Amino acid sequence: MVHKVTRRQALERLLEVATLLGEGMEADAAGRGLSVARVEVLWVLQHRGPLRQCDLADFLRVSPRNITGLVDGLEASGFAARHPHPSDRRAFLVSLTDTGRALTEALVADQDDFASFLFEGMRDAQLDELSGLMGEVVGRLRSPDYAEVRAGALQRWSTRQAAIDEHRPTEKAAAR
Repeated sequence: MVHKVTRRQALERLLEVATLLGEGMEADAAGRGLSVARVEVLWVLQHRGPLRQCDLADFLRVSPRNITGLVDGLEASGFAARHPHPSDRRAFLVSLTDTGRALTEALVADQDDFASFLFEGMRDAQLDELSGLMGEVVGRLRSPDYAEVRAGALQRWSTRQAAIDEHRPTEKAAAR
């Protein structure tokens, strides 16, 4: 008998993968004395080269204040440096230091090792299919429709929460 996986079961499996990967990323970053957010900054600089802080903030979808704190921490720990922008006196470029480059090179090697572990024994056709399916999922998550789905869920929650609150005992009644 063939077991059919429901969409909800597939989502639950995907959420489990995301949770496990997130936990691993947090532990690995902490093991290097960093946060995941700081590793993400280093990763972007490693792939894109020196960037203005505002461009770095836009790319990572964080506030300018947030990126300032992240870069301050990376600069204090010797992984990144700020340099005056060559053509804009008001801006600074953020770049990797030699220490930051050595760290990101180690991260790339670690990622290669992790990919080997994770996909050990999978045939090329399986990897192609998995990558294609994940590409479809990522495409849906980046689409405007996803924002609408999330907004609808929050709207439904608001309605449900009002109904729940109607039936919830008040704090005074609960204290009696």
